[in-house]
Amino acid sequence: MSKKEKHTAKSILKNFWGHEDFRGLQESVIDTILEEHDCIAIMPTGGGKSICFQIPTLLKDGLCIVVSPLIALIKDQVAELNKMGIKALELTGSVSFENTNIILDNCLYGGYKFLYLSPERLFQPIIAQRLSQLNVSLIAIDEAHCISQWGHDFRPAYGKLSLLRTAFPKVPLVALSATATKKVIEDIKSSLGLSEPVVYTQSIERKNIAYVVDKCEDKIHRLDAYLKKSNNSCIIYVRSRNHAINLAQELKDMDYSSTYYHGGMLSKEKERNMSLWLQNKAKVMVATSAFGMGIDKADVDMIIHLDLPESLEAYYQESGRAGRNGGLAKAIIIYNENDIKRLNSFFIDQLPSIELVKSVYRQLCSHFQIAYGEENDGIHHFNYDAFCTHYKIPKSKAFQILKILDQNSIISLSDNFRSELKVKFIIDSSTLLTYIKNRSNLSETVLPILRSYTNCFDHMVTIDIHRIAEISSISVNQIIETFEQLSKNNIIVLERNNADATVVFIEPREDDKTINRISKDVKLVLQGKISRVHDMLNYIKNDVKCRSAQLVNYFNGSKTADCGKCSVCLPVKSSTSLDIEKSVLNALKSNSLNSRELEDHLGIAPNVITAILKKLLSQDRIKVSLDNRYRL
Repeated sequence: MSKKEKHTAKSILKNFWGHEDFRGLQESVIDTILEEHDCIAIMPTGGGKSICFQIPTLLKDGLCIVVSPLIALIKDQVAELNKMGIKALELTGSVSFENTNIILDNCLYGGYKFLYLSPERLFQPIIAQRLSQLNVSLIAIDEAHCISQWGHDFRPAYGKLSLLRTAFPKVPLVALSATATKKVIEDIKSSLGLSEPVVYTQSIERKNIAYVVDKCEDKIHRLDAYLKKSNNSCIIYVRSRNHAINLAQELKDMDYSSTYYHGGMLSKEKERNMSLWLQNKAKVMVATSAFGMGIDKADVDMIIHLDLPESLEAYYQESGRAGRNGGLAKAIIIYNENDIKRLNSFFIDQLPSIELVKSVYRQLCSHFQIAYGEENDGIHHFNYDAFCTHYKIPKSKAFQILKILDQNSIISLSDNFRSELKVKFIIDSSTLLTYIKNRSNLSETVLPILRSYTNCFDHMVTIDIHRIAEISSISVNQIIETFEQLSKNNIIVLERNNADATVVFIEPREDDKTINRISKDVKLVLQGKISRVHDMLNYIKNDVKCRSAQLVNYFNGSKTADCGKCSVCLPVKSSTSLDIEKSVLNALKSNSLNSRELEDHLGIAPNVITAILKKLLSQDRIKVSLDNRYRL
């Protein structure tokens, strides 16, 4: 860019984002875009990818079309831009036909700079027609790895994005991703029809992060040991919402200031808990994968995965939220054999067949009375639990199928599965038991809830009323009536939602023909999920090769020097490893000990103890019993 443009770009960076200088590849990517060249930018999590297309747009006349598959991220970025006084709009699956026209009119006449779209929306006839009328200065494809069948979140709708190049042949296009292998980059080039794009690939290596994989039986004890060694902010990732809530409470009971975050929380709850963590009033954030988009807290020095991630891509992105200030940080996976079984069960055993996808699609159409051949643009409110119960579909498989239909532009599905009922008891347990003692109709409903939701006195909890109905042999309607009566009597706080998702049918209903058109792509997606689970398991089981080097090799296909600080390198590097071996052997002379007792007795880090024990076992210098006690 010219000196004048460079000065202006830095002024925009300072005025809107508060930064003095660009980071990493940002300035090079912005320069390339301003010179009207196509560009591919692979930048690690936290690399500031959005600035790469936002600043050039503010320097140019016209509108930037931003395509992103992440509805929550779209909403966050649009809200943030508007808060800064930059005019931005979003167009996702939940926007009605009437509002779509209004939004596009605003883009045409309202001086807006950004239009964020989900890929499924982009190719509806009305939108494709209206976009051609707009003064488009830049096209940005976020999460561009979704274009490739080899990417970790393959979205067939992304495969059609070359139509944007056809519609706007002279408009520069930038494709951005945090995680893309060489094969994926080649797919991005060909699928988008890019003309000699400039490719920027920032090394995914995070030299200030020590990657630790720690196999142990007592995960909470090991978690406690790690948390005691950190005075800064920490994120603990778990898979389920209930696990996040319960673990946060368990950590509070252990005197750690903690809070939680998951996708099913109300906006006010999310904002409150996020604020506690950002203001350091809570040291530990226990969260599902819903937590992370836009998170850039500088003092996070530890990311801990207490459940195994489903892919190395997901792990790299989540672990990359540590060490943003450049200081030494740790990314830790704590697991045992049961976690491996759960990962296979959840992500492989639950994968649906094509025939089941067809069956659920037909049932979904029947549920909303969509006639054969009919194209219905209305928004349908959807009770997910009731649908699964009525059609006798396992919830885990139904969810996978709905996401497949969403990703293949058959439907547009809101991804905020809010609860049908949320409950919190506002009297103590002894008073409650006295209250229901002589009310048998209440005890049949309340007691199963107390057994199933032990934290219902401390938090608003999501109640699976269909499960409670099965346990208590009481109808769903009777349970709802009971809850409403308890609320009137000031026994509980009750929140009710009539729906937990919305569905828009994008394609006309053609039953099996609809699914046959996407069956090849669906099979590729399912095969990709299986492959990524296997890659994740290979990573945690490989305790010979440097952890950081494994990640670099996976993403870049290249070799790098060992990091010297991960859970593979450190025990090998340590000059005191022989002394530790002697200490372990001496400790075992008088008694058999488990790994926790050895840690406490010798005051040595868990990952170092684990490595030394593996080495001594492989040399037949010690033995281990069935109850995991070590002896000479």
